[in-house]
Amino acid sequence: MINNKRCTKCSECKPQTSEHFPKGTDKDGFSCWCKACHKSYYQRNREKKLQYSISYYAENKEQILAAQHERYISNENVRSRQKELSSKHYTKHKNDYIKRARAWARKNPEQKRNYTNKRRAYIRTLPSGLTKSDWARIIVHFDHKCAYCGGENKPLQQDHFIPVASGGGLIIGNIVPACADCNSSKHNKDAFKWYADQSFFDAEKWKKINDYTQQTRKIGTA
Repeated sequence: MINNKRCTKCSECKPQTSEHFPKGTDKDGFSCWCKACHKSYYQRNREKKLQYSISYYAENKEQILAAQHERYISNENVRSRQKELSSKHYTKHKNDYIKRARAWARKNPEQKRNYTNKRRAYIRTLPSGLTKSDWARIIVHFDHKCAYCGGENKPLQQDHFIPVASGGGLIIGNIVPACADCNSSKHNKDAFKWYADQSFFDAEKWKKINDYTQQTRKIGTA
């Protein structure tokens, strides 16, 4: 049976549920104000609360960032949730991210050049040796499709199964064909964790990818 709760602001009795009352410090775990009163109060004082938040952040920026960082590194759930939100936000606003990145590169050519040179120098320290014929055989092995989503008739890119950032080289056993969308979305994430979160995840495709990367790394041929 659901009990009723009286809002101390509007005096209305409403079901004591999360639908009508937000979380709070009352003994029942809810706020003493109903959601409607909270919303009304926020709308009336929106500018005032916004200015207070801006001022408080400016005065306590270092402490706030330190606390956020500590919470992030000490809580696996927080890290997972943040990565999930970041991934969704990037997917939704991908074109905006690309535009800003290009604009930044145009405004900061020297920094962009330094970054590119450092990345190239790092890549040169990794194993390499993939040839054009190797790449052609890999594409045939995956039926001229994206190894992840199975997309056909799309330009295929060389995806590092183990990302460059994690030491994955340009070698047989670490390169699989991927469409531009999958390659960009996967980026430097762990392959399985990324793939398992995708709507097009397919256990058979994953087995084929995993079997291929393990077998070819062992024998050195595609």
